Amino acid sequence: MEFEGEVVEYDPPRRSAILLRGPAFDLEVVYELESLADGRTRITQYSRSRGKGIWWLLLMVLTPLMRRSAIAATRKELDQLRLYCESGTPATPGGASFQPRIDVASDVR
Repeated sequence: MEFEGEVVEYDPPRRSAILLRGPAFDLEVVYELESLADGRTRITQYSRSRGKGIWWLLLMVLTPLMRRSAIAATRKELDQLRLYCESGTPATPGGASFQPRIDVASDVR
Protein backbone atom coordinates (compact mmCIF):
# COMPACT_ATOMS: atom_id res chain seq x y z
CA MET A 1 0.00 0.00 0.00
CA GLU A 2 1.37 3.42 -0.91
CA PHE A 3 1.02 6.54 1.21
CA GLU A 4 1.70 10.19 0.60
CA GLY A 5 3.60 11.58 3.58
CA GLU A 6 3.77 15.05 5.06
CA VAL A 7 5.81 16.30 8.02
CA VAL A 8 3.21 18.22 10.03
CA GLU A 9 5.36 19.08 13.06
CA TYR A 10 9.11 19.36 13.54
CA ASP A 11 10.49 20.63 16.84
CA PRO A 12 14.00 19.20 17.25
CA PRO A 13 15.14 17.64 19.45
CA ARG A 14 11.82 17.10 21.24
CA ARG A 15 9.03 16.24 18.84
CA SER A 16 8.11 15.44 15.26
CA ALA A 17 4.91 14.29 13.57
CA ILE A 18 4.00 12.93 10.16
CA LEU A 19 0.72 12.43 8.37
CA LEU A 20 0.51 9.55 5.92
CA ARG A 21 -2.43 9.62 3.49
CA GLY A 22 -3.47 6.45 1.73
CA PRO A 23 -6.42 5.24 -0.30
CA ALA A 24 -7.91 3.17 2.55
CA PHE A 25 -6.88 5.18 5.60
CA ASP A 26 -4.76 8.04 6.88
CA LEU A 27 -2.21 7.55 9.64
CA GLU A 28 -0.92 10.26 11.96
CA VAL A 29 2.26 9.40 13.86
CA VAL A 30 3.85 11.57 16.56
CA TYR A 31 7.30 10.95 18.04
CA GLU A 32 8.30 12.53 21.34
CA LEU A 33 11.96 12.34 22.39
CA GLU A 34 13.12 12.79 25.97
CA SER A 35 16.74 12.96 27.14
CA LEU A 36 17.49 10.67 30.07
CA ALA A 37 20.15 11.27 32.70
CA ASP A 38 22.50 8.51 31.52
CA GLY A 39 22.81 9.76 27.92
CA ARG A 40 19.98 7.63 26.58
CA THR A 41 16.89 8.91 24.81
CA ARG A 42 13.33 7.78 25.39
CA ILE A 43 11.17 7.75 22.25
CA THR A 44 7.41 7.69 22.68
CA GLN A 45 5.28 7.06 19.62
CA TYR A 46 1.60 7.93 19.33
CA SER A 47 -0.36 6.72 16.31
CA ARG A 48 -3.89 7.37 15.14
CA SER A 49 -5.54 5.95 12.04
CA ARG A 50 -8.66 7.18 10.27
CA GLY A 51 -10.32 4.73 7.94
CA LYS A 52 -12.06 5.82 4.77
CA GLY A 53 -15.32 4.28 3.59
CA ILE A 54 -15.68 0.61 4.53
CA TRP A 55 -12.11 0.66 5.87
CA TRP A 56 -13.35 2.66 8.86
CA LEU A 57 -15.39 -0.34 10.00
CA LEU A 58 -12.62 -2.82 9.22
CA LEU A 59 -10.11 -0.80 11.24
CA MET A 60 -12.48 -0.73 14.21
CA VAL A 61 -12.68 -4.53 14.11
CA LEU A 62 -9.09 -5.39 13.18
CA THR A 63 -7.11 -2.90 15.30
CA PRO A 64 -7.44 -4.85 18.57
CA LEU A 65 -6.43 -8.04 16.73
CA MET A 66 -3.35 -6.42 15.17
CA ARG A 67 -2.09 -4.69 18.33
CA ARG A 68 0.56 -7.29 19.28
CA SER A 69 1.86 -7.44 15.73
CA ALA A 70 2.08 -3.64 15.58
CA ILE A 71 3.95 -3.48 18.89
CA ALA A 72 6.43 -6.12 17.71
CA ALA A 73 7.02 -4.27 14.43
CA THR A 74 7.52 -0.96 16.25
CA ARG A 75 9.92 -2.57 18.71
CA LYS A 76 11.97 -4.00 15.82
CA GLU A 77 12.09 -0.62 14.05
CA LEU A 78 13.18 1.18 17.21
CA ASP A 79 15.82 -1.47 17.90
CA GLN A 80 17.18 -0.93 14.39
CA LEU A 81 17.21 2.84 14.94
CA ARG A 82 19.03 2.46 18.26
CA LEU A 83 21.68 0.23 16.68
CA TYR A 84 22.20 2.71 13.86
CA CYS A 85 22.48 5.66 16.27
CA GLU A 86 24.92 3.86 18.53
CA SER A 87 27.16 2.41 15.83
CA GLY A 88 26.66 4.71 12.84
CA THR A 89 26.14 1.71 10.57
CA PRO A 90 22.89 0.30 9.24
CA ALA A 91 21.53 -2.58 11.28
CA THR A 92 21.19 -6.06 9.83
CA PRO A 93 17.97 -7.79 10.87
CA GLY A 94 18.84 -10.70 13.13
CA GLY A 95 22.46 -9.61 13.47
CA ALA A 96 24.43 -11.51 16.13
CA SER A 97 25.78 -8.38 17.84
CA PHE A 98 22.35 -6.92 18.35
CA GLN A 99 20.72 -7.10 21.80
CA PRO A 100 17.36 -5.27 22.13
CA ARG A 101 16.99 -2.84 25.03
CA ILE A 102 13.59 -1.32 24.28
CA ASP A 103 10.87 -1.43 26.92
CA VAL A 104 7.34 -1.21 25.62
CA ALA A 105 4.74 -0.18 28.17
CA SER A 106 1.92 -2.61 28.76
CA ASP A 107 -0.61 0.13 28.02
CA VAL A 108 0.59 0.76 24.44
CA ARG A 109 -2.35 1.69 22.23
